[in-house]
Parts: sequence; structure tokens; C-alpha cells
Amino acid sequence: MISFKVYAGTDVGLRDNNEDNFIVCPDLKKCEWIIPADHRQEIPLADAGCLLVVADGMGGQNAGEVASEIAIETVKDRFSSTALQGVQTNDSNAVKQYLCNTIIQADEQVKTFSKEHPETEGMGSTLVIAWILGSRIYVAWIGDSRAYSCIASLGIARLTKDHSYVQQLVDMGRLTEEQAMDDPNSNIITRSLGDFSQKAKPDVAEYVLHDGEVVMLCSDGLCGVCPDGMIGRIIEDNSDDLQKCREQLTNAALAAGGSDNITIALLQVVSGCDEPAVDAADSADTPSPLPNVFRRFRMAGIFSNWMTPANVFAIIFALAILSCLFYAGYYLFSKQKTTETVHIPVTISIKLDKKELRQNESTKLTIETNAVLDSIELCISSSSIKFNKKDSTISGKSFEKDENVTITARYKYDSSIKDEVTIYLKKDTLSSFEEKFKGVIKLKDAGEVIRQDSGSELCRVDSAMLNKIKLNKIKRKDTLSVVSKIIK
Repeated sequence: MISFKVYAGTDVGLRDNNEDNFIVCPDLKKCEWIIPADHRQEIPLADAGCLLVVADGMGGQNAGEVASEIAIETVKDRFSSTALQGVQTNDSNAVKQYLCNTIIQADEQVKTFSKEHPETEGMGSTLVIAWILGSRIYVAWIGDSRAYSCIASLGIARLTKDHSYVQQLVDMGRLTEEQAMDDPNSNIITRSLGDFSQKAKPDVAEYVLHDGEVVMLCSDGLCGVCPDGMIGRIIEDNSDDLQKCREQLTNAALAAGGSDNITIALLQVVSGCDEPAVDAADSADTPSPLPNVFRRFRMAGIFSNWMTPANVFAIIFALAILSCLFYAGYYLFSKQKTTETVHIPVTISIKLDKKELRQNESTKLTIETNAVLDSIELCISSSSIKFNKKDSTISGKSFEKDENVTITARYKYDSSIKDEVTIYLKKDTLSSFEEKFKGVIKLKDAGEVIRQDSGSELCRVDSAMLNKIKLNKIKRKDTLSVVSKIIK
């Protein structure tokens, strides 16, 4: 049978009033919300488990105290013997969901009270709950109140991650844990009860307990001023006397500034759980991030005794090799596939409606193409040929003797593929000769060539040379006027 000891308390710190609240229930079956009179008493763990709760109110003018009290009362209602009858405590997912729903309901209660009492506008609270069931502990939280685990052979580790602005900066690598404690924005939390800008979004985690382990819940009056290493050493030095342990932790917070309320709830597993495994990497006197990571995973049951530094580096090396192989395969096959081009024969032609063009006469000029091109540029070599922008016709006036006139269409695709087609006009007569350029052009997607785009802007006029026309978006099998819209 699992047995434990429990103790809790709060200190106003250097403030005038205490906005923190907490509750402890050693036996949820009896539903007695009390702190044992004898803090050395070993208590057998009942089937319904044991509960520790800490709430840190905020808002000032007693509003913070109201918010944290509402949170505590909501938890008490949710964990009454009647309310727990329908909870499957042997189902891990059901337990986690029940804890999350408890925090969500507490958020709704705080918001409802705030709406009904305008003088408490802006009040809110953090909330952290630890539910011990069998050899496991379930932790749910919102805000920056924390849960810790401390084992003498493994050091201290957080069981929660703060919902705070500075924690986000730590996760992004922009701050260290030490810098986060001294950051002027360390009091900004990103999730809390009573925040009307968003619905409550609690987190929940499950861990395995070990004999000798001390679990601590606290408000940021402690963890906001004392580093984890200091907290861990105090717990290890005083784990046999939880009352003294709380007093020493409170004194440390006061010595470090203690400007906030300091609330601490402690539980020590005496017997009935497995002995913790000790790795060489965990044997350092001063807790470091590496043992903390191992601790978090081990408690969750993800790793076992084979998790040594050598094995960790071997796994990392193997993952790196697999990543390289995956990238190489992607580059050789997927990359090759995406760069495959479709080749189609391209036909571009310039056509005139009349076979003969005499002076003072005009004829319709059109361009046909079967490809999607970036642009087509039309150039007329002589001022003897005039272009009518309104009806896309050309006319011949004042031909010079034996003058040869060329009309050239230059096209471009993807800024790199260029070519042109030219027709020749001779004085008084237009040859029926039609020259077509046939070649190969690369397309990203052959499907693009079948799309029609009627009414699109087809040409732009270079103000420096009115007989030089640029055509855009010429589509497959379209017979297009040279000009559909002139933009000067």
C-alpha cells in the first residue's frame, strides 16, 4: 500500500493582503479538506486518491483574492464524493479530461462573477492541481503557478511549464531560465482564469511516482524569486520534515525579495512505489537541465534504466543519419519529379487578312500561338506602315521605292527563352508567304496551356515607339487582336 505525508501553508510575504488560496485533501473518499495536524503522519493512499491545489489571484483591491477563492471552491465542488462517483479513476484519459474540465469550469465561474460584480473587473487567477492516484500523479494547470518533483538521487524537475511571456522567450532561445527570472516582463502570463479575451486552455500531464519523492505545488511568490537549484537543495535537506521544509522555502523567498504571496503545498511518497533508478548523468550535486529532462521522461514511463548519456548520443547520431538519408531520397526522387518539364512544339505566326496591301489600304493583323508565353513584342521596321490602335489594322502610306518592310514578333518565356518570327512586306503587294517558327519550350505545367483568358489585358504600348507593341498572356489556339486595350 502506498503511504505519504502532506503539508501546506501560505505567507503574505511583503504585501498587505494575501491573494493566494490553496486546499489539501489527503483522502478524497472522505472529502476532508484539511491539513493533517501531525505533519509527520504517514497517510495510506485511498482509492479515490489525494488532491493538492494552489491558486494565485490577481487584480488588486481584493479582486484577486476573490478569483482564487472561486477557483478553489470550484475544485472542491468538482471533487466532492458525489461528483467523483461517475469518474473512471482507472482510465488515464478520463482523469486528464476531468482535470481539464475542472479548470475550464473554474474559468467560467470567475468570468460569471466578474460580469455580475463590475467592481471586480480585471480579476483573474492561476490554478495548479495535483491528483495522486495509485502510483501516478496527474497535474493540470493554467498560468505560472508550478508543480515540482524532487528526488535526492535525481534532483529537481518541473512538472509544469509556465503559461507566461518570458517562458515563450525561453522556448524560442531568446532568454535563459536565469534571465527570465529577472526580466521586467516576468509577471505577464498568457493564460489564466478570468481572461475574457480567450477561453481557458489548461495543460495536463501524467507522471510515475517513486518512493522518497517530494511533490511541491507553489505560487510564483516562491519560484519567481528562487531558482530551481536552490529550491531543490532546500527540499532535499528537509524532506524528512515537510513543515520545516515549507518554512525554509518561505524564508528563502523572503530573503530573495518576497514581494509576492508565498504559497506552498508539499507531499512526500513514503512507501509503496518503485525505487527511483539512478543514472550516472543524474548523480551531479547541482541539478542541471540534462537530469531534469531525464527525470521528466522517466516519470512519464517513456524511458527506463537503459537511458544513459551514451545511449542518448547514439540515438541522436542514428536520427541524424536517417535524416540525411531521407533528405537524399527526397532530393533524388521527389526533387527530380518536380523539375521534370513538358515539351510541346510551339507555333507562333503573324497573319494578315489581305493577300495584297496597297497604298492607303488597311488589313487586319493577328497573331496566333499555341503556348503560354510571358510576352510577345511586335516591331514594324518602317514608318510607312501605320498601326491603327482601335481596330488592330495596319495600313500602307507613301511607300518608298523598293522599300522592304518587316513585321517581327519576338516572344519570351521565363525570362530566358527567346525567339522571333518575321514576315516581309514589299511595295504595293503583300506576299502570301507565312513563316511559322516551330521549336520547343519548357512549361512548368502542361495543364496551363489549355486555359482560356478572355478579356485579359493583351498589350502595352511603349510611349517612345508607338509601332512597338508588347502582348501579354497569349493563350493556346486563340486568335488575338494585336491590341484589345491600349495603356499609355
